[in-house]
Amino acid sequence: MAMASLLLLPQPVQAQLHSAARWMTEFGEVSFTGTPWTVCVSETNRTFQISYRYDSGTNGAACINFASPADWRAKPGWFIFVENNERVWAYDGGSNLFLQSAIPYRLGPRCASYGPSYFPYAVPGEVFGRLSKHTQDAIKDDYSE
Repeated sequence: MAMASLLLLPQPVQAQLHSAARWMTEFGEVSFTGTPWTVCVSETNRTFQISYRYDSGTNGAACINFASPADWRAKPGWFIFVENNERVWAYDGGSNLFLQSAIPYRLGPRCASYGPSYFPYAVPGEVFGRLSKHTQDAIKDDYSE
């Protein structure tokens, strides 16, 4: 019984966002309130830039920027989804799903990028449901137990 109750603990409050505030589907720049993420999707070249803000300790605030992969171009159906304070998903509307992660550590965040078919985390259901059938089929679920 004790083990079951441990598994039902809620997620940390800082990692949760209201659903409507987590999506970007129009060109421009959005700073996601309550998160370290800012995303800009260019209507001109249809690429994105993701910025992650963090406290660098004695140097104050700092920012790391991540550019979209070379083959990521926004097509009809593209979106950006901020899952939590550590992960942002970007789908180009075609066959490219991209994950940017940034895990805070004392000396600065540990960042990694994944995609288009392998991800170390489960693709959130609300993201998976918006992907093309081809993209869904291509995703490897190596994270499964």
